Amino acid sequence: MTAGNSLDERKERARAWFEALRDDLCAAFERLEAELPAAAPLGDRPAARFVRTPWTRAEPGGAPGGAAP
Repeated sequence: MTAGNSLDERKERARAWFEALRDDLCAAFERLEAELPAAAPLGDRPAARFVRTPWTRAEPGGAPGGAAP
């Protein structure tokens, strides 16, 4: 691999990209709810917000998710 392209660096770039995508999608849905007219179905309710909860995935054997067997 070339400099600046180690597996850990690629994982970090992928993580950052997916987090940015998640944030963009959540913001778009939150904006839709905030702009919902009061006369629309459920328009009398306050706009909801997403809660971002950190998590990790474990393999069935208990190893960290994505780990090679």
